[in-house]
Amino acid sequence: MIIELDIGGSRERLLFEEFERRVREGLVPADTPVRFDVLTGEDFVPAGELEFYHALADDDQLQLRRALLRFGFPVVTAAIVGLQLRVYLWSKAPGVSDFLIGHLTNWVPATLERGEVYRLLSYGFLHLNFTHLALNITFLAYTGWNLERGLGRRNLAALFLFSVFCGGLLSMLMSPGRPSLGASGGDFGLLAASVIYGWKYEELIPEGARMYFSWGVLIYLVVLLVLGWASPSVDNWGHLGGMLGGAALVTWLEPDALRRHALGNRRVRRLALALSAGVGALLVLRGPSLVPLKDQRLSRGLHAERPSYWSQGWSFIGDQAWSSPVGDVSFVTRTGSGPPRSPEEGAALFLQQIRGRAQAVSLVADRASEVDGWPARRLTVSYRDKGVDRVLEALIIPRGAYLHRIYLSSRADEAERYRPLARRLFAALELDDPQELLAARRRAASSPRSYGAALGLGRAAAMAGYPEEAERAFVRAYQSGKTGARRTAAAVALLGLYADYRLPRSDRVDAMVLAHPGSVDLLVAAARAYAAEGLSGEARRVLGAAEALSPGDFAVAHTRDELGL
Repeated sequence: MIIELDIGGSRERLLFEEFERRVREGLVPADTPVRFDVLTGEDFVPAGELEFYHALADDDQLQLRRALLRFGFPVVTAAIVGLQLRVYLWSKAPGVSDFLIGHLTNWVPATLERGEVYRLLSYGFLHLNFTHLALNITFLAYTGWNLERGLGRRNLAALFLFSVFCGGLLSMLMSPGRPSLGASGGDFGLLAASVIYGWKYEELIPEGARMYFSWGVLIYLVVLLVLGWASPSVDNWGHLGGMLGGAALVTWLEPDALRRHALGNRRVRRLALALSAGVGALLVLRGPSLVPLKDQRLSRGLHAERPSYWSQGWSFIGDQAWSSPVGDVSFVTRTGSGPPRSPEEGAALFLQQIRGRAQAVSLVADRASEVDGWPARRLTVSYRDKGVDRVLEALIIPRGAYLHRIYLSSRADEAERYRPLARRLFAALELDDPQELLAARRRAASSPRSYGAALGLGRAAAMAGYPEEAERAFVRAYQSGKTGARRTAAAVALLGLYADYRLPRSDRVDAMVLAHPGSVDLLVAAARAYAAEGLSGEARRVLGAAEALSPGDFAVAHTRDELGL
C-alpha cells in the first residue's frame, strides 16, 4: 500500500511500512497533508485526521524514541561512575586501602556473623586495581547511559543497586570463603537489562539506537561470561547473580516516558527495595544460623558438619577446633575412648575438664537428648577464660567405649546470636557404625569358624556399644579356641565385657573361674566382673586366689585398690 505525503509542496510516495516507521519516530507531524486512496480517495487531508495515525503517533512513545536518540547528560550514570572513581582515588591514601577492604568488601563472615549487610551494596563501589576499575566503569557508562535514556533515572538507579545486591547475595551463598569487590555484578545486571529491554521494546527503539540494546549487547554479555568462567580469580557467582537480578527487574519495569506506567514502576521499585530490605533484616537477625556448613566424616562412626569457611585452631581445653575468622567463637567435634559411661557420667567428666582449665564455671542447663537412638546430654555452661565471660553449648554422646563431645563456645555477649547455629550443628549429627566394626563383621561373616575373626568382632562390637553382639562373638571365639591360651584370652575378653557394661552374668563368671583357675589375668578380670555386679565377697575371693598364684603381682594389687577391696 502506498501513501503520498505533501511536504512543503513536494510530494513523496511511501510504502505503508515506511510511513508507519516515520510516524512512530515522530518524523510526520499531525498537520502533514497525506493521501491514502483507501481512506481519502483523491484528496489530501492532515495526517492527524486519520484514526490509525494516533495509534502510531502515541505521544509517550514519541517521547521515548526522542529520548533514545538525544545526547542528554546521564545524571545517575555519571553519579555512580563518579562515586567509584572517588572511592578508588581515596583508596590510594596511606592506610585507606586496608580499611576499605576490611569494611566494604562482600565477605560472608562479616555479613552473616556481624550483621554487616551493607557490604552487599558497598562492595559494588570498591576497586583497588585501575584495570579492574577501568573495565567496570567502561561497561557501566556504556550501558548506564543508554538505559538511563530508555528507562529513566530512577529506574536505572534501582536496576544498578538491585543487580549489585543480587550479585553479592549469590556470591555469598555459592562462594562463602572468598571476599569480593567491584561493580561487575551491577555491570552484568545492566548488560542483561539492555538485552531484555531491546527484546521488550524492539518496535519502539529507533533504528539509530538499536545497536545499544538487544543483540547488539548480548555478544558483550556472552563474551564476558565466558572469559569470567575461564578465570579462577573472577567472582563468577557475583556476575551471574547481578545478571539475574537485572534481567528480573527490567522485565517488570517500564520506561518512565510511558507515563501510564509510572505507578507500576513505583510499585516495582518499592517491591525490589522491600525484598532487599527483608533479606537484609533476615541476615541481621538470623545470620549465624545461616552460616554455610560442610560435611566432615569423622572416625568412630561420628558424622558431623562444620562451618565451611572457619579455620582450624584449638579450643581452651586443648581440643582441635574450627574457629570463625570474625567472631570469638569455636566449634569442636572430638571423640575420646575409655570405659563405657552413661550420658551423666560423660557430662560430669566433661565438666570436670572445663573446671580444670577455666574459672567461674557454672552449669546453666543440663537436659536429656538423643542422637540416632543413642542417649546424650545437652549442656549449657558459662565460664570465664582469660578474663572473658563465655558460654558453651555442648552435646555429650557416650557410645560404648567412645565418648563423643561436640560443643560450640562463644563470648557471653554473643551467645544468644550463635545459639541457633549450635542447634543446627547438633541437628546435623549422625552416628553410624564405625568402620572397624563393619570390617570385623565382614571378616566374621566370611570366616564363621575363625577364632581371630570372632575375637576381633567381639572387641569391635564392645568398643562400638553393642555388648550383646560382643558377648556372642566372644563366646564363639571361646568355643573356637584350639588351645588353652586362646580360650583364656577369649574368656578374659568376655569377663572384661561383663565388667565394663555391668552385665549380671555371675553364673558364667563362676564357670570361667572353674575352667581356668590357674590364670591370673582371668581371675583379675573375674574380680572386676563380680564387683560390677555388686558381689564384693566373690571379687575378694578370686583376687586372693590370684595373689596366691602370683604374690606381689602389680595387676592384682592395682585391681584391689581400684575396687576398694
